Amino acid sequence: MKKNQVPVDNTEHKELSEPLDNFYNRLSAQDRNDFLKIEAQWGDYERDFVIKFGALLRQVRDLVKRPGVRDGITFEKWVNAHNLSRSAAYRAINVANGYFRIKAKNAPDEELMLENFMSLPQKVQEKIGTGNLEPEKEEILLHTSEEVRESPIWQKMLNDISKNRKTQQDQDEKIKLLQAENQRLSNQLANSEGQRADLATQLDDANSQRHHLELKLEEEHKSQPEAVIVPPDDYDELADEVQQSRSKLAAKEKQIEELKTAISNAPNEDDVAEYERLIDKLQKQNEALAKQINSMNEQMVSKRDQHETHRKSYQKVVSITSQWKQAINHQLDVQELSSDVQLLSHEELSQAGLLDVADLLENKSKQLRAEVGKKVKVGSGNVVKGNFDELRKRG
Repeated sequence: MKKNQVPVDNTEHKELSEPLDNFYNRLSAQDRNDFLKIEAQWGDYERDFVIKFGALLRQVRDLVKRPGVRDGITFEKWVNAHNLSRSAAYRAINVANGYFRIKAKNAPDEELMLENFMSLPQKVQEKIGTGNLEPEKEEILLHTSEEVRESPIWQKMLNDISKNRKTQQDQDEKIKLLQAENQRLSNQLANSEGQRADLATQLDDANSQRHHLELKLEEEHKSQPEAVIVPPDDYDELADEVQQSRSKLAAKEKQIEELKTAISNAPNEDDVAEYERLIDKLQKQNEALAKQINSMNEQMVSKRDQHETHRKSYQKVVSITSQWKQAINHQLDVQELSSDVQLLSHEELSQAGLLDVADLLENKSKQLRAEVGKKVKVGSGNVVKGNFDELRKRG
C-alpha cells in the first residue's frame, strides 16, 4: 500500500496510506486539517502504546523472577493468560528496549532518531533493542527517514555496508586465527627451546658423568693388584737337581774323553783294559744320569704347565673381578631409587622385585665367599712376585 506525506499544521508531515490520502484530499481544508490532527495524535498514541506495552511486559518478566513469585507462575503462562504469545511479548520488550537505548544516548536529534526507529521494520527494531545490529548500520538507520530508506541508492549503500562489514568480520576472524596460530607456534618454539635446554643440560650431565666414570675406571686400572706368580711346589729343588745332574754328566763325559785319549797313548794292554772298564762304567753312569735328567725335565714341564694354567686362572679372576666391580659401581646405583623406595610400602617393593634383587646379590655374595674360602691358603709362604719366569729359564 502506497504511502504519501501530507503536511499537518505546516510543521509536521504524516505518512498516510493511499485510500486515506485520496479521501482527505477530497475534503474541505477545515475537515482535512481536523482529520490530519487526529492522524498525528494516532501516531503518537501508537508509538506510546508500543513502548509502554513493551515496558510493561518487561516489568512483568522481572516480577515473575522473584523468589516468592516464580514458583507459582512463569512469564509465558502470564502472557498466555492475556491472549499473547511468548514470542510476541519478547518482540514488544525488544522494541521497548531499543526505544530506551536511543533515549539513553541523549543525542541532540533524539526525536528524529526515535521517529526513524519507530518507522523501521519490527525485526530491525528488535535487533537494535538487543544490540545485535552493527553500530555503523544502526547509526545510519536512525538518521535516515523511511522515504530515503526506500530509495535504490540507499538500499545499495546499506548492502555495501553489510558486505563490507562481513568482509571486515572475515578479516577479523582470519586475524584471530593467524594470531592463535602465531601464539601456538610461539608456544611450540618456547617448548622446543625449553626441551633443547633440557637436552643440553642432560647432555652436559651425561658428559660429566662419563668423564667421572672414565677417571674412576682409570683409577680402577691403576689400583688393580700386581700379578702374583705362585711357582709350583719343589720347582727350585728340581731345577737345582737337574743342573747338578747336567754338571755331573758333563764331567763324566769329559772323563770319558780323557780316558779315550789315554787309551790311544797307553803303554800296555793292562792299562787299556783298565781304561775301557772305566769308560764303560762312566757310560753306564751317564746313561743313568741322562734318564734321571729326562725324568726331572718331564716333571718340570708338568709343573710349568700347572703354573701356566694357574697364571691364566689368576688373570681370568682378575679380569672378571674388575668387570664385576665396574658393573656394580657404575650400573648398580642404589641411590637412583632412594627417593622412590621411600614412597613405596614393603609389599610394593616385594612385588616390584627389588627385594628379590637384594636376596640374589646376598646369595651371590655367599657363594663367592664360599668359593674363596675353599681355596685361600693362609701363611703358605709360597707367594713369589715376578721370579718364576727366571726360574723357568733355569729349567
